[in-house]
Amino acid sequence: MEGIKKIIIRYILVIIIVITYTVVLLCFPQTVNMLQELDFSGYIRSIILLPPIIFIVSFIDGWINKDRLVKYLGEESGMKGHIIAFAFGCLGVGPIYVAFPIVAMVFKKGATYMNSIIIIGAWSVGRIQQVMYEIPNMGIVYTLLRLILNFVFILIISKYIDKTTNKHDKNFYDFTS
Repeated sequence: MEGIKKIIIRYILVIIIVITYTVVLLCFPQTVNMLQELDFSGYIRSIILLPPIIFIVSFIDGWINKDRLVKYLGEESGMKGHIIAFAFGCLGVGPIYVAFPIVAMVFKKGATYMNSIIIIGAWSVGRIQQVMYEIPNMGIVYTLLRLILNFVFILIISKYIDKTTNKHDKNFYDFTS
């Protein structure tokens, strides 16, 4: 009985998704084709994105020296580290879920929790392709002001999250526990 409880707790999200999917299909059978198309396109997108993610994570793990990463993104990096983390996040290409394995590896190599959150925040609001779209359509002043404000608020939020998260919860890269 204890083993079944453990399995249910571990896979609760998958169970909820399957139940929701089943209820939707039973209540709205006309959505079957649309859901299959969405699922298929999601699988294709994942298959296309998976090799570059694996390459980048492997590159960070194997080629980037831990001491250098700690120097620029570690405890003693200060504001310079926050700026580097923001710039690194802005270089991100692809959807936000691509950032998580990359940030997990950077964190595992010695980046601070705050800098890891800054990378995720910058990835979500300051990607290069978004900035390149904004400059001709919204203007350079708007774009720069938005990026500066985003940087300030990401710093505030990441500092708050860093201070309110306990040490045990900060070890998010350990997927085995």
